Amino acid sequence: MKGEEVSKEVQDKVNQLKQESRVVDHLARLRQAAGITQEEMAAALGVTQSAISKLESGIDSDLTLGEIEGYARVTKQRIGLTVGELLAQV
Repeated sequence: MKGEEVSKEVQDKVNQLKQESRVVDHLARLRQAAGITQEEMAAALGVTQSAISKLESGIDSDLTLGEIEGYARVTKQRIGLTVGELLAQV
């Protein structure tokens, strides 16, 4: 979108949607909704609290399927994964 004639309002909305769709943010919200602290999640996954903090503040491309599965297991939630062609980029 940079360099294109896209309004600031549209760019802001796209950036907001990108932020809201980050997997790491969803995992943090799942953990919080389950009433699980970072320390408790770390213990359940066999890592440090620092590792959980880093994961939750990181980027989606650094996530592994094992970490996603771990969050699902510990929070007792089902997480769906879709594989296929990318949707059109705005």
